[in-house]
This record gives sequence, C-alpha cells and structure tokens, in this order.
Amino acid sequence: VKKQKTINDQESIETLAKKMNVTTMQSKFLLETDVKKLSKGYLEYYKREYKDALDDAKRYFKIITDPKEIDKIIIQELEDAKAKYGEPRRSKVISVSEAAGIPEGIFRVVITEKGFIKKLDMNEKLGSMKDDKPMMVMSVDNTDDLIIFGELGKAYKLPVSKVPFSKGNGIDLRKVVKKYTGEGICTIIPNSVLHAIEDDFKKTKQECFLFIITTNGLFKAIAISEMYNVPLSGLIYAKLNDGDAVADIVCMAQFNQLLIYSRNKILRINGTEAPILTRTAKGVIAMNSKYPIDGFTCLYPKATDVVVVTASGRINKLPLNIVPVSNRAKAGSNAIRLGKNDSIKKIFVCGKKDIIHIATMKNKYDLVVDEIPKGTSVSTGEKIVDSSGIINISVEHK
Repeated sequence: VKKQKTINDQESIETLAKKMNVTTMQSKFLLETDVKKLSKGYLEYYKREYKDALDDAKRYFKIITDPKEIDKIIIQELEDAKAKYGEPRRSKVISVSEAAGIPEGIFRVVITEKGFIKKLDMNEKLGSMKDDKPMMVMSVDNTDDLIIFGELGKAYKLPVSKVPFSKGNGIDLRKVVKKYTGEGICTIIPNSVLHAIEDDFKKTKQECFLFIITTNGLFKAIAISEMYNVPLSGLIYAKLNDGDAVADIVCMAQFNQLLIYSRNKILRINGTEAPILTRTAKGVIAMNSKYPIDGFTCLYPKATDVVVVTASGRINKLPLNIVPVSNRAKAGSNAIRLGKNDSIKKIFVCGKKDIIHIATMKNKYDLVVDEIPKGTSVSTGEKIVDSSGIINISVEHK
C-alpha cells in the first residue's frame, strides 16, 4: 500500500500478487477484505465455507448429470406451486370441434358417379337423382374429415361439416373441395378411420401401410402416417404415367397377402412383393393383364373363400385354397365367367361366418358367406342382387 503512487487499485493488486505469489483474484480479495476478517479467528470460518462450497459443487454436479434427479426437482417445485396456488379449474374444457362451433352428430354423406356430394340425416332417404346415381354412401361424424383419394394420385381433405345438406343430386364436389378438378374418386377414407386402423395394427406390433395399385398395373406401399396431415389444397400420394390412374387402395400390413383382380382374373401374391416407397414414386408391375386392373383386396388369417360380386348382381364363391400363391407380374387365374356387358364390382376374401352387406338403389342385402352357393372358376355365379345398381358394398368380419 505504501508503494502505491496512484489511485489505480490495479497497481496494488498486481504488486501484492507478485509479492505473495497468489493470483490477482486472490490479491484483490485480500485488499478489499476488512482487516479484522483476516485475523486468525476467521480462519476456521473460511475453512467451513470452503468445505460447504465443495459439498454444494458435488451435489449440483450429481443433479445436472442425472435426468432423474432433475425430474425430482421439477416435480417437487410443481407440487409446491400446486399446494401454494392450486384451486379447482374454473374454465370449461371443450373439444376442437366445439371451439370451432361445429355441431356433433352422425350423418350420411353421399357421393354420386358424376361427382356430386350431399349430406343427409341418418333416417333421411337418398331421394331421386336426375341422370345420376350414388357411387358411395358412408356414415360419418360431423366433426371428422374425409380424405378423398383422387384417381390421378392426389388426395384432398374435406371436413364433413363443410358438406352441405342438399336435395336431389347434391352440389358439385369441385365447389367444396379446393383444387379438386373432377378427375374422379378412387376411394374416400375418414381421417378417424386411418388413425383407428393404425392403432389396431400397433396393438399387434405390426406396421400398417397404404397399398396403391393403378389401372396399368403398377403398385407400391406408403406409410399410412403420410396421409395424416393432408392440407385443404391437396397432397400427392402417387406419381402416375400418362394415361394411368389409381384403381384401388388397401390398408394392410406388409406381411399379409393380396388378391389382385382384372376383368375375370385374379392373382394372389404376398404383400412383400410391393415395395415401400415415397408418395411421389411410381411403383412396380403387380399383375400382367391385357385389361385394366379393377382393384385388389387383402387376405386375412381366417379367410376361407373368395367372393366375387359383379355389377349386374351376380355372386360367385370359390374356395380360397384353389387360388395358388404366385409372384407379381404374372397373369393370374380365372375367378368367374363374365357376361358380355358385365364386370366385377368387388372381390372379397372372407370367412364362412362373415356377412357381405350390399345396398342397391332398391334394396339392401345381408349375405352370410357360408350360405352363398359354391361356384367354380368358370361359372357365371348366382343372380342374387337386383340390377338397379349397387351403391355400397362392404364385408363384416365375424
């Protein structure tokens, strides 16, 4: 202190550091400390402080290197805050649909062959349509979204609440679905159904895929999750060659088998034959046919029969075990002898107790598979359903 010639404390700090062989930080501490606190009596106090600081450092290091310890602290702080400030909820928890002002309820949505759409109450009749007829009728919740898979490889989202109630044919789909150009619809799947299907597969620890096949015979699989967030402007799900279109879509695991059908032929192959690709990929040849591919269906473990339903209302049932497992790009084998102006409406692979539900413009049919007469690969099938036009067909697995 005596040697300091200026008011610059840094000079004293550096001089003391050199003199006592300590760091400048220690030197600064000594100069700034009250002289009485440098007495021998304070030594034990400083030793205790030093020991406490080391103990704290060890404890903090243990916490920051162990996520479970961090969680304990967070939980304790939250519990303390809850105990101090917590009180019963005053606000009402509502659903997203309620927040948007969308009324809940189950309605029927009707899509016609000429691309019109309308919404009906569950007990309301379809009504007459001028120069048109229903292509698809489904029961859906008003808070759900419809994922519309267009034939040209683009999917669109349509909130059910946006579908208008209408008489007659309904309203042109192009007026309610943004960017839809009227290219035709391959299928429609409610968004809630996509999620439910994947959840069911997860229970069995399997991954679910969307299998896509085109009329020219190309097929592929994409992850079902790729279709969860379809924007209102649409989303490409399949890249197509010129003149090609999407023929059918099936949700299934890769280790199931497929039954592809074209005109009167069917081809049974393993699902692993379809490559898992991106939405913008084309795929590989599934079936070698001189006719366009009509569709395909999934084989499930309890299946015993192949049931062919034609547009004219004929039904032919074949034992599944007579249909050989083949490879992709083959021609397949006969499933029915079609009439001159007839075509396959749908093929199901069913168990004996399964029920096929068919709705036409005039009647409804609930057919137990075991009660359908057996046929052969060259028979024309039994005339069971009327010829007014099939508007909805599904299978209920038992």
